[in-house]
Amino acid sequence: MYVDADLINRTVALVAQDLVSTLGWPVERAEAIVREEALSKARIDCWNEDGDVAYALAVAEDTQQLLHDTFEDVTWPGCPAHGRHPLWLEEETSGLPTWRCQADHAGYGQLGELATHRA
Repeated sequence: MYVDADLINRTVALVAQDLVSTLGWPVERAEAIVREEALSKARIDCWNEDGDVAYALAVAEDTQQLLHDTFEDVTWPGCPAHGRHPLWLEEETSGLPTWRCQADHAGYGQLGELATHRA
């Protein structure tokens, strides 16, 4: 599947929203980082007809990995319940993936819905 500009923009908005709400970053910074990951994914991977959700998941995971690997934030997004480990995205049977704690499997919102700003 071809990744069009609308899908890239929707994905960037979702992941950037989670960065802004959890880290307090300016929208421009968050969108710039996510857009780079989104464009990279659009160029290097093939997506099937159900690729919208898979593409968004892949971009979010790559953005998360970038923050961990560069030590920008090694626990992004931080688990609100435990604070010492990140949440991870899990695919759902329908809709966008959900950010979940791996320790207790609690869900904290779908991609683009996090609201756990840390001071």
